[in-house]
Amino acid sequence: MAGASSALTDNLVVAQAQFHSDAVCKTLLADCENRYRFENETKLFADLVNFSTAKNQPYQRWVRYREGYSPILVKELIKRSQINHEKMFVADPMMGSGSTLVAAKELGFDTMGIDINPYCEIITNLKLSSPDEKELCELTDLVSRPFWESEVLSENDNPPLSDYFPETNLEMVQKIRQWIGKIPEGFCKSTLHAAWFFCLENSSNRKKDGNGLATRPAPIDNVSEFFITTVKDIAEDFKLHPLDDNTNYVRTCSALQFSACVSEYKEEIGKELGCVIFSPPYANSFDYFESYKLELLFGGLISQSEFCDRKKELIRNYRHSNKHEVTCGIDIAEALCREINEEIPKKEAKTGKKDGRTRLMPNMIRDYFSDMNSVLKEIYESLSVGGTCYIVVDQSAYVGVIIPTDTILALLAERKGFTVEKISICRKAATSGQQLKQYPYLKNTLRESIVCLKK
Repeated sequence: MAGASSALTDNLVVAQAQFHSDAVCKTLLADCENRYRFENETKLFADLVNFSTAKNQPYQRWVRYREGYSPILVKELIKRSQINHEKMFVADPMMGSGSTLVAAKELGFDTMGIDINPYCEIITNLKLSSPDEKELCELTDLVSRPFWESEVLSENDNPPLSDYFPETNLEMVQKIRQWIGKIPEGFCKSTLHAAWFFCLENSSNRKKDGNGLATRPAPIDNVSEFFITTVKDIAEDFKLHPLDDNTNYVRTCSALQFSACVSEYKEEIGKELGCVIFSPPYANSFDYFESYKLELLFGGLISQSEFCDRKKELIRNYRHSNKHEVTCGIDIAEALCREINEEIPKKEAKTGKKDGRTRLMPNMIRDYFSDMNSVLKEIYESLSVGGTCYIVVDQSAYVGVIIPTDTILALLAERKGFTVEKISICRKAATSGQQLKQYPYLKNTLRESIVCLKK
């Protein structure tokens, strides 16, 4: 295999075309596996492509964000891009908790980030703040005593999802919010407001998990103490690890509006977009938006009707109706859907049950790659010539059919005009025990990767 043979003999970088039955899919994947360079970089990236190694680091320790990754990974990729901070900025079209922007700022770059989830704007704006010593002193003074405990609440003031909290925790969470509302506008108020959001999940009896929020006992019973600790951690990190006061552009909007946002920011700062680093939703059918209902609905960031409308602007990686079958015009995505549709009756014949969940997968796959194709177009049009784009992405499988997301995104990017420099393999990816039992080849074939692109 030209250019890829040495990598594809690695036990982690398996040629996946051999496991597909659809002729179009097999041919396209085999062609990509011959043409693209796959590099095993597990020693460097295996521990950096998730939030676990970053959760105790400054700025990252303030709040748990499900889809986060380590700033160390971002810094490595920015250094590889070899862009000049005096002429170029770094952007993330799906910024999440702002890891890309924080790491870029630590390296002296101006940054831009957007996300469809308004909670991400709260997290990221706080991380990118540059408070002075006086503001930090005022912040710690404000929480030196729990003044909020004397707040008197209205008996009927119960936001949506109030039943997700133990009664005593709910009362204290609401008292803190009411107290924050009386503080004058400025750094202290915005920081306390963000810290209040950071406390919601651990104050509740829900945990972000799978497709939404799983029920579990609230891990804390002293909300005041937890809130104070959170604020003090924030103040300590600002004091001990101050960031450069570069310019930042942070907005709540869809990645499908990326090029318009880039144009606005370029005009503002007079620099070009040199590097894009992001991790899109994985094609795993998880509804990530559902995981943030506490912050969005209880926190009052959007209403219930807005919640449903906002989901329509997401990259469609979640299960939805298949009443009206669609086509996306992407040959390899259609081939994957044909394979899945062929395997579903075989599975149902074995189990004797209709597999309604898997029957929803083909349209999800079509929509996912259609949306990601549009995002790649937005990025390509926004990047300067010579600019780089890094996509951190996982693979998945349904009824044994591998969804080679990294390879497909590389193929779609190449069709947009990008050069695919390589696909860096970070670690093995997992799938359900049920699938592994029936399709044991999945154990050593699925992977999490970084697709490395250049314009």
